[in-house]
Amino acid sequence: MEPVFSVWDIIHLLGAAQGFFLAFLFLFLKRGNPLANRFLGLLLFIFSLRLLSIIAFWTKYLLIFPHFSLVAFPFSYLIGVSFYFYTWYLTTGSEKFERKNWLHIVPFLIVFCYMVPYYLLSADLKLQVIKNTFYPETPGVSEIQPFRLLMITLQFPHALFYVFLALRHLRQHKAPMVATNGKPRLDKHTWLRYLAFGFGGFFGAWLLYNLSFILGNSYSKFVDLFLTSAMTVFIYAIGYAAFQRPELHNEIVAEPRPKYQTSTLTTDQTKSYLRQLQQLMEVEKLHKESELKLADLAEKLDISPNHLSQVINEALGQNFFDFVNQYRIEEAKQLLADGSSKQYTLLSIAYEVGFNNKTSFNNFFKKFTGMTPSQFRAKMNQEKPS
Repeated sequence: MEPVFSVWDIIHLLGAAQGFFLAFLFLFLKRGNPLANRFLGLLLFIFSLRLLSIIAFWTKYLLIFPHFSLVAFPFSYLIGVSFYFYTWYLTTGSEKFERKNWLHIVPFLIVFCYMVPYYLLSADLKLQVIKNTFYPETPGVSEIQPFRLLMITLQFPHALFYVFLALRHLRQHKAPMVATNGKPRLDKHTWLRYLAFGFGGFFGAWLLYNLSFILGNSYSKFVDLFLTSAMTVFIYAIGYAAFQRPELHNEIVAEPRPKYQTSTLTTDQTKSYLRQLQQLMEVEKLHKESELKLADLAEKLDISPNHLSQVINEALGQNFFDFVNQYRIEEAKQLLADGSSKQYTLLSIAYEVGFNNKTSFNNFFKKFTGMTPSQFRAKMNQEKPS
């Protein structure tokens, strides 16, 4: 069996190379949200590694490099996890990885530990397993151990479960992401939804294909090629978005163009609008509206959304999202410091000040105060005279 390369192999190999390059950029990028970048980098790395392993199978290079066989397999249990946390950190803005989140890698560790004895085999023994499993005279699944077959099958529903979690999270966080920096954040939200639905369809199709193979249907190079091409398209899509729509990834590649270059807003107008804005927020407490948009606020001030965004960005050094949430946090601090608020839960206080979920409330409270709402309440109670 001599290794052979087809045109499709070369296309997918280039996709894997691009994926590894982008993964390196995201994993070590410090701009934007570092955790979101790292999880996307991990996702790209795993996809590229899987793509490379499939190419090695197609071209029969596994017979030359047997130690590369099944290296990518345990990482399949990190694909869904990586996508979910990429979605979660990109939408919430949190930059801290909680201890409890490490539980999500337990399936990966179980599969990896199970595969360690195979990884320690000699090249000759691995070569024998490869010939019996990947290039048998009669294609089938009889040479695959039952537990390994179960792990191979479960990787797809495992990924689908995390796609479901990501979609549920996106539904819960659609309102807070409406606008920032004068631009609708719905673009980023839509981008994540497209990825989630794409992943869902991809893993759903691969699950059905895998089940049909287990049930006795013969191996289909066409279906395998189609699914592998989908992985390549994903990598190319990330690369395209990184260069053409850098705002989707916190401006990770392209340098941002100078903002408000052509703005007609003068310094005096900026100061005047800022005074009106602050007075409006303090008097009408518009931050309590959980679905407050930049356009709504601009309409109340009778100025354009672009000018309002410029005022907030340049005069306060904030984006619209942080500007509104800072008002919410300040009011929450007053409620938590008030002894009469003990009867109210943190969630009810979050709703009262304008948040529509506890996660965003906790994240922004810690961002602006350095502590969680419960820690702040406890501190206030300790400082009160008995």
